[in-house]
Amino acid sequence: PSHDNGGAYWVDSAKLKKICDRVTIVENTIIGHPVINMILQDSSANNHYFHQEMKHKYTIVWVWNSTCGHCQKETPELLEVYEKIHKKYDFDVITITEERMTNKDDPTMKSWRKYLREHPNPWLNLRDMNNYHDFRTVFDAYATPKLFVIDSATHKIVAKQLGVNQVEDWFEKNSKLEAQRKK
Repeated sequence: PSHDNGGAYWVDSAKLKKICDRVTIVENTIIGHPVINMILQDSSANNHYFHQEMKHKYTIVWVWNSTCGHCQKETPELLEVYEKIHKKYDFDVITITEERMTNKDDPTMKSWRKYLREHPNPWLNLRDMNNYHDFRTVFDAYATPKLFVIDSATHKIVAKQLGVNQVEDWFEKNSKLEAQRKK
């Protein structure tokens, strides 16, 4: 067997590289893995330090795209869930658009800002104006939307790949588990 493929002699080197690259990306979103601290910008180009914006017990990170049909359908649904239960379970939402932008006059930037104007929400809506982060790598955002629940104290992922329709159930079950642990 060849050692060129790390002992995986049945896989050619190109396929092995793809597998290893995918593992690196998936590693970032494993339950219990901390989310990196990033400097992101709001629609007025103000900087926000990601970890410092996590001010509630939990933070839902909503990775989306303003031109994505699923995102346009599910973002208002997430807002309904948020309005119904966020106080009960002490969570907030931070949205991050995965759209790449070149400057404040970029057409992508304009469509993002237009969507936010037409569909207001109480959340912190952020983007990476300087394109420092590839959200496909940070959040495995090859398709949007992606939803993560973060423990704001530890910045660790505690839930991922939930559908909006599963958020309330997750918080309810998690709350019961926490209560049992305290006994």
